[in-house]
Amino acid sequence: MTVHPFPGPATADAMLGNAAGAAVVADLRSVTPMVRTAVLMLRDWCDGPDGQLRVRSAFADGLSAAEAQAGTHHFEALVRGLTLRGRRPFLRHALACRCVGADEAVFANLLAVAASGDHEDAMLIASLLVPGEVLPLVVNDAAQAGLAIRRIVLRQQSQRHAPLH
Repeated sequence: MTVHPFPGPATADAMLGNAAGAAVVADLRSVTPMVRTAVLMLRDWCDGPDGQLRVRSAFADGLSAAEAQAGTHHFEALVRGLTLRGRRPFLRHALACRCVGADEAVFANLLAVAASGDHEDAMLIASLLVPGEVLPLVVNDAAQAGLAIRRIVLRQQSQRHAPLH
């Protein structure tokens, strides 16, 4: 298991004090498609320009142009908000890792819960990551990005189950 700070460097002291954020809580093969997609997009985005291009392409390939632009905007704003205003350094696993870390699971579940419209639970989940004064912004970005990711996942699933001609 390789663990990376989210998305930039963290000091050794911060990394040692943040071990719980990297704790393995699931396997990518056992989580819902929504959670898996959110975790992989997060890892890709944090991996740098090439990964960000892959995330932008996923939004563009799975959504209309307007939906893709909005989804990408809110995803980027969410990651930026967590990076700049996070309670502590956020850890993620390597792109190819099958593990889901605790921080990644909280991120993915925030997207899923916010997209479902459960505002109170989304605020509670977000409070694990950011201080109170930025909760509304983070939850709004999570809801919008989560809805876009959910549409991508649903379209992928419907294409897999479409009859062949």
